[in-house]
Amino acid sequence: MATGATHIYEYLSLPESLLQQLDQQRKDGFLCDITLKTSSGDLSWTAHKCVLSAFSGYFKSLLATNEASEVQLDPVTEKGFSALLDYMYTAKLVLTKETAQDILVAAGFLEIVNVLSDCSTYLSGPEEQPVDNQPNTAGQKETTEPGGSAPPTQPQPVKLDRVFCFMC
Repeated sequence: MATGATHIYEYLSLPESLLQQLDQQRKDGFLCDITLKTSSGDLSWTAHKCVLSAFSGYFKSLLATNEASEVQLDPVTEKGFSALLDYMYTAKLVLTKETAQDILVAAGFLEIVNVLSDCSTYLSGPEEQPVDNQPNTAGQKETTEPGGSAPPTQPQPVKLDRVFCFMC
């Protein structure tokens, strides 16, 4: 029997690219299948159910049993939900003294565990937290600069060779 080799390519920039495309679709209202409103009702957001349910235990449970096209999020503020929705579509969470409590409440209601942890750490920490741009416990890089982030990288595809022996 012949031995064949399989080549597996892993595209490390794909998750970031996918999120960028989904975020642009959200901003354009393209393929969005749900509308979300907070307690004030002044603003509404459109989003993709699959993105919401991938990040939020609340949405995963709700959308598994309900085909709602509009959801009212009464205990959640606009500040809190807007920050979390941006997080879901960009993988960046912006915490400030003015928004952290609202984000914490929203993350608790929406069951977004890693954000709960990060908000709790932020709120219980010193006024100015030293940041060394190292991954935190959830694997994210932190920065205290407004709108700052780690420099973008363009990882190259990684070729992983696997040889299968059918005789072994």
